[in-house]
Amino acid sequence: MKRYLLIFLLVMVAVVLVACGGEDTSSKDSTNDAGDSGSKSAEKYIFKSTVQAPQQAALSQGFDALLDSIEEKSDGRITFERYYSDALVKPADAADAVGSGIADLALLAPSYTPANNPLSTIESLPALWKDQWTGTRALLDLYKEFPELSLEFENRNIQVLGAWALPSYHIISKKDVASFEDLKGMKVIAAGGQALIADALGATAVGVTMPESFEAMERGAVDGGFLGYTSASTYGIHEIAKSVWTIPIGSQGGIFGMNSDKYKALPDDLKEIFDEASIENAVAFHEIYQIQSDETVALKKFQDAGVKFNKETTEDIQKLQEIAKTTVWKKWIEERSGSPAEEILNRFIELIAQYDEEYQKNGLPK
Repeated sequence: MKRYLLIFLLVMVAVVLVACGGEDTSSKDSTNDAGDSGSKSAEKYIFKSTVQAPQQAALSQGFDALLDSIEEKSDGRITFERYYSDALVKPADAADAVGSGIADLALLAPSYTPANNPLSTIESLPALWKDQWTGTRALLDLYKEFPELSLEFENRNIQVLGAWALPSYHIISKKDVASFEDLKGMKVIAAGGQALIADALGATAVGVTMPESFEAMERGAVDGGFLGYTSASTYGIHEIAKSVWTIPIGSQGGIFGMNSDKYKALPDDLKEIFDEASIENAVAFHEIYQIQSDETVALKKFQDAGVKFNKETTEDIQKLQEIAKTTVWKKWIEERSGSPAEEILNRFIELIAQYDEEYQKNGLPK
């Protein structure tokens, strides 16, 4: 009897072991985060990112703040192999590189590829915003409200994650410039929409890259430029400049673009992390580029060099915007006939005014 009982018990133990062994306990690509309810995959992703500037540049630091935030929010499930300057692709080729998968994520400037994204070049129009956060927030809303903007990139296999903008450029010169009259006949470094407004103001735009800017000003090939404090001081222009007319002449902006195939393959919770980090980056990028770099480090270089600062008046800004409206803005709309270019620009102007009022009243959001 005891023998039969022992056999029965052994059979039961075997059945239990077989049942337990049928359950898949593999952790590959499906282990849950510690303390998680079990809804999130622990699969890890490594993406290649690229930005046009050197690693130590404020532009790269602002972009890195986005990548840092994504990595932190993902609890290590996402990491980035980061490439700077021309280490992975040249700036003009960055969008094509993202679309083809050579790069997975990049800071993109639509003005580098205007034929492929004509509506998105709205970021390079002159005399629109002054402060970085204002321009960034307005661009973010614009892309959400007008799918035509994102479609220009989606057609190239690029997912628009968010937007970025730089603080306005100023007129930095080897001569004392404090009015539109002073600008007439000058040769200035300017590109894109700034080049068109330069011509409308009676100046001559000269195509000079930033690495060549110091030599061009020093030897007299140009008299000045439509430049930002950070980029100008990086190349030593504060050492030879005589004045800065602080009128907000225009700036540059763009998007954070990711390879669409890579983005769509992500689980929903990681997509949300990308979206959240892109919105929060509007504040972080502003703090890094405008406050820490432009208004602190770079501005001090100009002040220490004894450069004269000429403050614009309200009338100056109104005149600049009127000239921009009747020349550059009008031409931009006409060249995009059949598209909602005018509607997009009018809405952009409204959003800039809205966010500028918020910024002047409350500063950066906490």
